[in-house]
Amino acid sequence: NICTCNSGWNGTRCSTPVCSLGCANGTCVAPNTCTCNSGWSGPACEAPVCSSGCWNGVCTAPGQCTCSPGWSGLVCATPLCANNSCENGACTAPDTCTCSRGWSGSACTTPICLTNCANGGTCSAPNTCTCTPGWTGPTCTTPICTSGCGNGTCIAPGSCNCSAGWSGATCSNAVCSHACTNGVCTAPGVCSCNNGWLGPSCSSPLCNGTCVNGVCTSPNTCTCNSGWSGAACDVVGCSLTGCSNHGFCLFGSCVCDSGWTGGTCNTPVCIGGCGNGTCTNPNVCTCYSGWTGARCNLPVCQSGCGNGVCIGPNTCGCNSGWSGAVCSLPVCAGGCSNGVCSSPGVCACHSGWFGSTCSSPVCLSGCDNGVCTAPGTCSCNSGWSGITCSTPVCSGGCGNGVCSAPGVCRCNRGWSGSTCATPTCSTSCGNGVCSAPNTCTCNSGWVGTSCATPVCVSGCGNGVC
Repeated sequence: NICTCNSGWNGTRCSTPVCSLGCANGTCVAPNTCTCNSGWSGPACEAPVCSSGCWNGVCTAPGQCTCSPGWSGLVCATPLCANNSCENGACTAPDTCTCSRGWSGSACTTPICLTNCANGGTCSAPNTCTCTPGWTGPTCTTPICTSGCGNGTCIAPGSCNCSAGWSGATCSNAVCSHACTNGVCTAPGVCSCNNGWLGPSCSSPLCNGTCVNGVCTSPNTCTCNSGWSGAACDVVGCSLTGCSNHGFCLFGSCVCDSGWTGGTCNTPVCIGGCGNGTCTNPNVCTCYSGWTGARCNLPVCQSGCGNGVCIGPNTCGCNSGWSGAVCSLPVCAGGCSNGVCSSPGVCACHSGWFGSTCSSPVCLSGCDNGVCTAPGTCSCNSGWSGITCSTPVCSGGCGNGVCSAPGVCRCNRGWSGSTCATPTCSTSCGNGVCSAPNTCTCNSGWVGTSCATPVCVSGCGNGVC
């Protein structure tokens, strides 16, 4: 009545199977054959089963994943970005943001303006510029002249380019090519004469009566011909009026001292004339406002004409490459989008810009797979992200691998599929499924590393299942 058991069996009746590795989470049902409890698999029922897999982690207990750094969620499929930092986009891989349209940068906090914000303006929201003082408009290209440019156009902050016939800081001073000798220029080429003067340049005096034997030389003042005197030059000789203390009367006519002329020697003589003034004493001119010089032929520009010449009272003619009321503003024909015109044809660019017109932004680290759209800001091509557009984007993630190129995952050992979510087993799981790398979860009634061993619950005493 003593049994000697076959290999793999034990017990007084040799009815107890022996599993040399044990069955940690199951029952030994045949020699070295375990039937695992729900949620466990493996030759000794030592491998927990997570039926949906652990995409970016490992299964550490039935239905429970421990995620790799940078991943979270029930199956470790949700990427984590530090401080939930994708403000205007979505976290698509650990610490990798895919930005919404109009945003860029590692945390999607840098707005993109498709057209550069000129003249030192900043892109403050997608396609929205905040301009520096003195500029306005969608891209900060419209200068502001706070006092206006009445008869001209604003070409730079506070600087007007006047239309023909106008001058002054606000283009409100009319220009008359000929001086308004005794009046003021009220419109281009139009003089408004003082009382007692008339003519296109207000140079013709007006005498209320007729200068019978002389000429009208100033308002209501006649200069008489030789031998005549009187207010209207209608009195014969000089006995009544003398010779204005500038000559002597001889035989009824005045003989004038040097430097004086006229029937009564009351008209001073200025040799060469007084172009824009009046002769008030022999060879002494009194200039009209805006003129100077011995013969009143030099215009006066009170503020000077830095890079030009004074061509009329307070009117400058600028040298080539200069503009402005006093020719102090250099001209850059192509403009200086993000800088200032520092000398004729030369732009001084604001920080972060370069080029002849300061229209090219600078990205010091480059934009590997994109274009530099603003200083230090790249606009990435489709499928790329990151500060320098060097991080590829795989929209579905790469659960158990890394994104190696746009839309292309390189899977870790033991995983396959477009998102590296499919485990691989080196041997087929004939009667089960591959639930983790090289781990089979067997169908009911089968056990073993490849689910090839059938299970007979009641045993096969001294036979095989």
